[in-house]
Amino acid sequence: MKKSIALIVPAVTTIAVLATFAIFEAQRLPNWRLELDQYLEFTSVPSETVSVLSVARAGRPWNYTLGMASPVLTDWRWQGIDIPSPRKVQCVLIERTRPSSSTADEMRTREVVLVSYHTDLLWNVGWVVHELPGDLFTQQSQETLAALGCGFKPEP
Repeated sequence: MKKSIALIVPAVTTIAVLATFAIFEAQRLPNWRLELDQYLEFTSVPSETVSVLSVARAGRPWNYTLGMASPVLTDWRWQGIDIPSPRKVQCVLIERTRPSSSTADEMRTREVVLVSYHTDLLWNVGWVVHELPGDLFTQQSQETLAALGCGFKPEP
């Protein structure tokens, strides 16, 4: 009897710990930073420097509509199917610095990309990078950032 209890207690404890770990691991979201890094590698040219200036979690991701920004095709798991509404959205302010061909100065451009987490609650899950249309400082871009509640206002 004592031997069976001595075997059952550690076995049950081990199973409980492993089950708890598996539950928490299953709920963990994939790292959006990996998708952003892949996008930056895909869109940058060799002579430019890319810096992430600011990151803000959108306070109102449910306001996101597919017309607000264009998804970027990198290594894309959503190809050929409709992208569901995002569960989470990260707003990322990026600065690209390129050497100017005519002067010794550098050309700096800023842009905001949206990295959004989508799931169809079955097979397709993951982060997708979306580019805002046009210039960062257009009325449409500013309205998009405000609607999502990005929490920062980029300045020229």
